[in-house]
Amino acid sequence: MRKEANVESSDRAPAAPLTFAGDVVVVTGAGSGIGRSHALELARRGARVVVNDIGVDQSGRSAATPVAQATVDAIVAAGGEAVASLDSVAEADGAAAIVATALDTWGQVDAVVHNAGFSRDNHFELMTPDEWHSVLDVHLNGCFYLAQSAYRAMKDGGRGGRFVFTTSTGGLLGAPLMSNYGAGKMGVVGLARSIALEGERHGIKANALSPGAVTQRAEDPHAFRFANRADPIDPSTQPGMDQLTPERVSPMVVVLSHRSCPVTGQILMARAGWFARAWVAASPGWIADPGEVAAEQLVEHWDEIYGATPCADELPLDGPGWASRFMFERVKPMLDAQPRATP
Repeated sequence: MRKEANVESSDRAPAAPLTFAGDVVVVTGAGSGIGRSHALELARRGARVVVNDIGVDQSGRSAATPVAQATVDAIVAAGGEAVASLDSVAEADGAAAIVATALDTWGQVDAVVHNAGFSRDNHFELMTPDEWHSVLDVHLNGCFYLAQSAYRAMKDGGRGGRFVFTTSTGGLLGAPLMSNYGAGKMGVVGLARSIALEGERHGIKANALSPGAVTQRAEDPHAFRFANRADPIDPSTQPGMDQLTPERVSPMVVVLSHRSCPVTGQILMARAGWFARAWVAASPGWIADPGEVAAEQLVEHWDEIYGATPCADELPLDGPGWASRFMFERVKPMLDAQPRATP
């Protein structure tokens, strides 16, 4: 049973400060915006940070300044430790080089925050293969390349580790003009949950975070355009937009990157001071009688199949295992009761 969202927790003892005391954390897309906020906060808490950013704007065009080094300089000026990486996660060799930077500099990698990304928006019917692949190469393929290299290092180091993959409501819920982005962002959820299962025996955790923040990179008309509006939305006129800052997202990254991270294989959300968990759920459903099933029966029982409420039971992390247990616990007894022809 899941807990209510607003249960009072005033009786809980104050949490001990979350410090990183020499842990090495890789943060991609850390040259500006949300990624920069993550890197600065992790370094402030003692993490040694690999600041990765190839320096592109929201549409993937090269930026004019070396943003990764600027973040490194800010960390060092504040007394922290950081090193810049300009390698691209969109290529396997580039992702491996990012991890190698951590290993060559400090000999370990304890957490990876994959925040890098950009968008190339277009109507689904007009989207080109290049627009599709270029976005997935960073958001999903890059996540795989980087995580695989870091996973191997974490496993070999025997210290465990944490992955924080950036998902989005564009993936969890879909978004107009962003089918490429949405597919990539939902893909990282499946990747995180799979890594969580395989990594458990090695002390490796993986979670997906859906952040919400307005940054300089996101100041693009498409970022504030609704499906039924032709005019862009001016963020300065929207209530509460001043709370959508990167600094109000980074605390969740601290929790998920820390060695005490309490969960794995989960989807978390952070935006404007609202922190929550999202999950995959299923309705109670309808089970057909033994024998043949006709499509018309599904239509007749559609209310049961679809569910009377938006969601019912949360599906567990082990999807295939759940499917097998469901089969044997609920379906197989009915099949066994089906009359069998005698020879």
